[in-house]
Amino acid sequence: MAIDDTIDARFKAFETRIESRLQELLSKFKRSLSENPNKSQHDKSSNLKGNRSEKYDRGQDTGYPRIKFPRWEDRDPISWISRVEIFFHFHRTPEESKVDISFI
Repeated sequence: MAIDDTIDARFKAFETRIESRLQELLSKFKRSLSENPNKSQHDKSSNLKGNRSEKYDRGQDTGYPRIKFPRWEDRDPISWISRVEIFFHFHRTPEESKVDISFI
């Protein structure tokens, strides 16, 4: 029984410390929001935009579906050119890169 009482006492002391720390952090958080209510929203939105453009520049997933470059088939060149133009438009391909990409 003495061991159980000791464990219970330690657990309650730990619980009290955790609750106290949580209240302290919550108070700090509320204070920081009240001091700069617009700053956190602005920082968050600009950070998201920056991350999205960085991912796009590195070719990472941007949340858009991946489109494969259309393969040339010895059929209808007009149809192929149309699909290629859509591909280049979707990926915002610079003019100077279009020929190189077409040969890959």
